[in-house]
Amino acid sequence: MNERDGLILVDKEKGMTSREVTNYISKLFGVKKSGHLGTLDPFAEGLLPIFIGRGTKMIPYVNDEMKSYSSVMRLGETTPTLDTDSEVSLTKEVPLLSEEKIKEVFLGFIGTYKQKIPLTSAKRVNGKHLYEYAHKGIEIEEQYKEASIYSLELVSYSDNEICFNVTVSKGTYIRTLAYDIAVKLGTISYLTSLKRTKIGEFEVGFSKKIKDITASDIIPIKDIPSEYKGVEIGAELYKSALNGNPFSKNQIKTNYDKIMLIYTTNPIALYKLKGDMYICERGLL
Repeated sequence: MNERDGLILVDKEKGMTSREVTNYISKLFGVKKSGHLGTLDPFAEGLLPIFIGRGTKMIPYVNDEMKSYSSVMRLGETTPTLDTDSEVSLTKEVPLLSEEKIKEVFLGFIGTYKQKIPLTSAKRVNGKHLYEYAHKGIEIEEQYKEASIYSLELVSYSDNEICFNVTVSKGTYIRTLAYDIAVKLGTISYLTSLKRTKIGEFEVGFSKKIKDITASDIIPIKDIPSEYKGVEIGAELYKSALNGNPFSKNQIKTNYDKIMLIYTTNPIALYKLKGDMYICERGLL
């Protein structure tokens, strides 16, 4: 297993695309394979987990169902993209609001609701991204998806700006959520700031700006948090694991249903218990 196989937690800065950050990390460590978890728009910042080398094999097995953000929304104005990537295109009066009123509206969004997908998103319809239709001025039927809001906390409200923290389901559009909140408050809005603070078990506090990343920041595959628990095996099972052969429960001394077989500190494969047998899900070499 190469020392440059694993995961790096990057604190993405504004102005860069997620792909640009991923490409930078790939060149920095001289790896051909790389991928990121959860795309951040160029105007957004914060946590961007980047998998490199054989670490990319773990992407489908990492929990990213819940994400948290720290955001700022400006009331009384909006833009076509609902963020700072485009100019203000519409204004509307902001009614007199109290923090109590804002918290009341926030409470109404907790749970699941149908959220309109922004026309500037990468969602595909009939084989094309929504933003492709938007750039060509082609009108299509509005697209919706279910979004789950787990928590919504007001941090502050002043000068028509609401600072808030939110935890949502994977794929939720925070700029759309902010606009929907503004409508309930009797006005309109757009995001002036968006920072992702958490994805699953990963937190932005353990990430670094790309200029500060070194090889010591690579999290080895065996230490990447997932549902697959590490289980050390001996030489007698090593060759069988390399070939993806099944194992009986008697051969693998563990109570876990999902396991990562490790031989001399090197992760070999992911296995899942089916009946009385552990079946190979994916090799990691």
